[in-house]
Amino acid sequence: VRDTLGQRSTIMDFANRDDWLEFFYKSIEIKELLMNKSGIATSLNNIGKIYISTKKYNLAEDCFIKSLKISTEINSMDNIRDSYENFYILYKTTKNYDFALDFLEKYHLLTDSIMKVNYDNHLNELQILYEVAEDAKTIEKLNLENQKQKYQNIKQRLVILVTGIGLMFIIIVSVIIYRAYKSKARINQDLSDLR
Repeated sequence: VRDTLGQRSTIMDFANRDDWLEFFYKSIEIKELLMNKSGIATSLNNIGKIYISTKKYNLAEDCFIKSLKISTEINSMDNIRDSYENFYILYKTTKNYDFALDFLEKYHLLTDSIMKVNYDNHLNELQILYEVAEDAKTIEKLNLENQKQKYQNIKQRLVILVTGIGLMFIIIVSVIIYRAYKSKARINQDLSDLR
């Protein structure tokens, strides 16, 4: 838990520091096998903090130098920032205020950069979500228009079909009436010829 710059409350404050050193050195061995350079840099920073608390400042500085080198190689901004903070704490503790101020400035600059990158990434994610939502609305609108067009096509076909059936019905009825009229006219003609 980070309270303020250089002020941390961790389990290391309450436990046997030698056990923690052993734990972190073993974790480095495991992380080396896994080729987890970021984890190695983090463990080196933690070891350096233990060395500060036991006033082994040269060993702490060595750990921070190694951590910063690894972090820079892999471009791990969070680990670089932590190394800067740890250098600040080390140099402040050893009253080397020029170096402490230098690393404090680097810490704040990098913290600001990380926050800006995180802000930009968050803004990009929001932009993508907005565009996806807009695309979804456009797709929904196009689907509704497509459904409306399909409905109108069906309606138009139905009107044509009903009109066609109606015309056929009228033609059939007309033919039947015409034949009935002709048949009646023929029958009347035959009757008049008979008389």
